[in-house]
This record gives sequence, C-alpha cells and structure tokens, in this order.
Amino acid sequence: MLLLSILSKAKELASVGCVLYLDSILIDMCRPRPTHHESHTINYKQMSRSVYLVTNETVKPRALTTFIKSINGIIDENNEAKGYILNGKRQVWIDLVENALDEYEPEDIEKLRDALGASPKTFICLDVSRNPGSGLLAIDVAEAFSQRWHSVIDDLYENIYTSDDLHTLQGNGGEL
Repeated sequence: MLLLSILSKAKELASVGCVLYLDSILIDMCRPRPTHHESHTINYKQMSRSVYLVTNETVKPRALTTFIKSINGIIDENNEAKGYILNGKRQVWIDLVENALDEYEPEDIEKLRDALGASPKTFICLDVSRNPGSGLLAIDVAEAFSQRWHSVIDDLYENIYTSDDLHTLQGNGGEL
C-alpha cells in the first residue's frame, strides 16, 4: 500500500519522464530477477523484457559507466554499474549482473562458449521497455557494446545472437 501511495504522489508531482523512471526503479527494487531458467515462465509484459549481453572479457563497473555515458545514457546515482538510455518513449535499462553464470546449466554455458569462441565472463542485463521501438534501441546498445567488447546476446530463452544476427534482425525490422 505504501508503494502505491508513493507512486501516486510521484505521478502528481513529477513529469512523465521522471515518473516512468521512478516507476521502473521501484518496480526493479520490488520484483525478483528471473533466473535464466525462470525467464520464460515469468511474464513481465507490462514492465520490460530482459536479455543478457555476454562477453568473454571482464567488464568492470567503471568501464560500464564509461560505456553508458558514451551512448548518452544516464548513470544510476546509487550504482555506477547501472544506468539507462532514453530516446523518446524508447527505453533500455543497463545493469551489470553479478554471478550470472550460476544461473546457467552446463549445456547453456557451452552454447555461449561456442558463440563467443571463449568462456563467458561478464553479463550485462538489458531490460527492454515494452514501448514501441525499445527493441531497436536495445540493438543499438548491443551493437555499440560489441564495438568495445566481443559479445553476444542471450535472449534468456533459447536464442543467442551474434553481431551479424543483430544486423540481420535489424535489417528485417525485428527487435530484441
């Protein structure tokens, strides 16, 4: 009840952009993160959908902060390894995931290893808004990330996308 009261008051006082950001932070604080295997059974349709950027390189929080700023993203003031990018109503939240490898089965790790050509080391969660075009913005973020670090996208279902796959997906009008 307190959460609803806070959101209601925030909506009265803040601009639409701030409310969306406040809603997403409060929702993010209150909901459990799906594990790799739960992601296909938990439905967050009204909030966002998640994919992982996976790299075989170690990406430290400070490096992720620099990356987020380089794509005109905004850093979470309470966590340098978390931020978001907005483009109109299109939104993608970016978050360094600790111990993500623990969420994977050995055969899924092997699929990532095959796609990367090396063992996965760092996982970045992209929470993609359901707003139209947000999936295209997520592809842009993934492509910018892949220019800095060799990476693939795990859609947390069955698909792993390389940079070439993302280009094809984008060229066909698809989204993440």
